Amino acid sequence: MVHAASPKGAIDEELTAVPRRARILCNRLSLRIPLPAANPAHRASIRSWPLPVPRGFRLDHAVTRYGFYLLAPNQWDARRLELKRPLRLQGQNGAPVTVSIRPSRRGDLAIRIGSSRALGPVQRRRVDRQIIRMLRLDEDFQPWFARHEDASKVGFARLFRSPTLFEDIIKTQTSCNMAWSGTIRMNQRLCSLHPDGAFPSPRELLELGEAGLRQRCGVGYRARWMIGLAEAVVSGTLDLDQLESHRFDTAKLERKLARLPGVGPYARANLLMLLGRYDRLAFDTEMVRVAREHLGIDVSRTPAGLKRLRARLERHYAPYGPWAFLAYWYDLWFGSRYDDQPPT
Repeated sequence: MVHAASPKGAIDEELTAVPRRARILCNRLSLRIPLPAANPAHRASIRSWPLPVPRGFRLDHAVTRYGFYLLAPNQWDARRLELKRPLRLQGQNGAPVTVSIRPSRRGDLAIRIGSSRALGPVQRRRVDRQIIRMLRLDEDFQPWFARHEDASKVGFARLFRSPTLFEDIIKTQTSCNMAWSGTIRMNQRLCSLHPDGAFPSPRELLELGEAGLRQRCGVGYRARWMIGLAEAVVSGTLDLDQLESHRFDTAKLERKLARLPGVGPYARANLLMLLGRYDRLAFDTEMVRVAREHLGIDVSRTPAGLKRLRARLERHYAPYGPWAFLAYWYDLWFGSRYDDQPPT
């Protein structure tokens, strides 16, 4: 695909959210991204409470089946089955606290907060909302399981995302036209801007400026996209909550995403998935590999060949309807045979 916003014009747009080597890494070891040393004041007291989860929920599946969990400030400990990261208490610009999420013996999630003070009910609800978003605890996947028996058997559904759409968009921007190692490095540097290792807020990006982003975070031309997004959010011209409100059908939401800085065709489809819309396929080099290795489809990588491949894949996944992306992602993880028939 051609990334219209690319400074070089016709450059392939690749969002390598879970490249093959990263998926192997998911299975074999836990990659924990080091965070800057926490502020000692935030270690003064610990608070914990339970968070209910749907029947059959597994934290390791909800975290590790999408590659954003490998990006700072997320820290996943596969041995302890623990996810840690800073979350903000007062919206996107509030002070962060470190949050630990682990399965409890009761079957729910144990949430622990490192904070200098106890959190009241309102603050705990703010933390809960961010965790619910990351783990998609409020999404109903029963219709998906009804369409895909194999996915139902292994509980394959939830794909990890960030606590805010703003962070998801920035992470998407760091992934365009970039090797996965570069994406990891850029997110580490972005989180190093804050003393507690939190992902930067829109205001913090604006304070740093485009030149500072280029110099300190190594994001290159993406700095212009990030600053443009932060300016729109801070000024109120872009309402990210509205994009998450499910007020729009997928086609209209896709048009709105197309107006965001640095969001080309693949990034739009990927952001739709992150917003819980699975009826678009995110076409990239990883999908070409899945088509060749798991579906038995191989075409030339010329523009005409890739266009034919996209059309063929869209026909193949069309029977899954609003769950087409999840069906493709299942094939990416578990493989498929092209002679397997999708549901009718």
